[in-house]
Amino acid sequence: MGNFKGGDNTEDCNMLYFTHQNIGGRTLINFDSNKFKQILDVVSNPPNPKDTKVRSYYSDQEYVSFELDFENVDVALRIAGLLGKHATNFTITTLNFPDTNKIDSIQFMVFKINDAELLKILDQI
Repeated sequence: MGNFKGGDNTEDCNMLYFTHQNIGGRTLINFDSNKFKQILDVVSNPPNPKDTKVRSYYSDQEYVSFELDFENVDVALRIAGLLGKHATNFTITTLNFPDTNKIDSIQFMVFKINDAELLKILDQI
């Protein structure tokens, strides 16, 4: 797994949801991260996908990560619902302002999409 962003203080991160299990060895993502970003842009702001709410988008061969400001918690819930509906392996972590319990942003890490329908949609983009 990758490192969670939250500053040098690990207490700044609170795990909310975890479904990914690394069963020895290296797990690779099974979807095109650029196409996945396009779906996130549409889900985060349907009227204007170019004005996305997604920030700090990062991908490598093992996972895709991105953040949403806490003020966009409704978008985070929409994305969590989409990912959860499609049996995706992902995590959601809250990132707090330093030395407070106030939530700054919500970070997602997506490891694998298990739903053939969602993978087909990604392939068609």
